[in-house]
Amino acid sequence: AEMPPQLPKGKENKMEFKKSFGGREKYFPTKLKKDKAGDCVVRAIAHATGTDYMAVWEDLLELSIETGHMPNQERTYGKYLEEQMGWIKQKPMRNSRNKLLKVKQIECDKDLIVSTSGHLTYVNGDNFQMTLIDSWDCRNATAYSYWERDGDLF
Repeated sequence: AEMPPQLPKGKENKMEFKKSFGGREKYFPTKLKKDKAGDCVVRAIAHATGTDYMAVWEDLLELSIETGHMPNQERTYGKYLEEQMGWIKQKPMRNSRNKLLKVKQIECDKDLIVSTSGHLTYVNGDNFQMTLIDSWDCRNATAYSYWERDGDLF
């Protein structure tokens, strides 16, 4: 696999963070700590695909009955991303010393759904202006495998 395009030397990547509940706020309360829902998979997919939060949730619930796995398990959401959304799973990005990147170190010009430890998040890469869009700031987490839209492949 080719290396993803890199920023010119000396140009520091400053990933922004934008707080968003991915549309959950249209259907459920999100203001208080008790309103946290463990819905990162639904949020990340809704953000990345522009699909309504509830539509993603319903699709994942339906598919989870078919797969026999919970909607937030990769066996379900991976199948959804690949077969219904046209996204492809990629191996983790690494630096020149073969170390895994932190979310904030990702540099590209496309949208990614990134897996971190026990979490799924959305990174918007618009012409190397990187923005993490999520309900909490996980820029310091290690980025594991990621998903990108088919046709956007490096």
